[in-house]
Amino acid sequence: AELEDELLNRLNNNNNNISNSDQRLMDPIIGKSLTRNGLDWIRSVSIPSSFDKGEENVITVNLQPPTMLHPKLQEITSNITQVVQEEIVQLLSNKHTLEPHDVDVSVKINPQDITTAIFVKQLHNPHHSL
Repeated sequence: AELEDELLNRLNNNNNNISNSDQRLMDPIIGKSLTRNGLDWIRSVSIPSSFDKGEENVITVNLQPPTMLHPKLQEITSNITQVVQEEIVQLLSNKHTLEPHDVDVSVKINPQDITTAIFVKQLHNPHHSL
């Protein structure tokens, strides 16, 4: 969990380490950051507990764009994968000798359900009748 928190913090700009200058964490069309300080699409990171013991496991990044129809979604997921690989190698450099290509990353895309959010908001608004 500590490794997950550190990686998510790095991705979300909390220690001013990579996200300020890394263009790979920017939406290539909108030009805004995918991190918490921008579009807030990077929601969570999951690292198996056995990962830092040198076993082969997959790091999962949960990405929540507003739609699956974004024309550059493949490029965005590829960029996030590269950044996560580089960051995890840096985070584990005192324990392991890894190269970025040694780290498996899976980016899971879970689009925001805008229609559900709107429906719930209307349902709880007493001034609207359904």
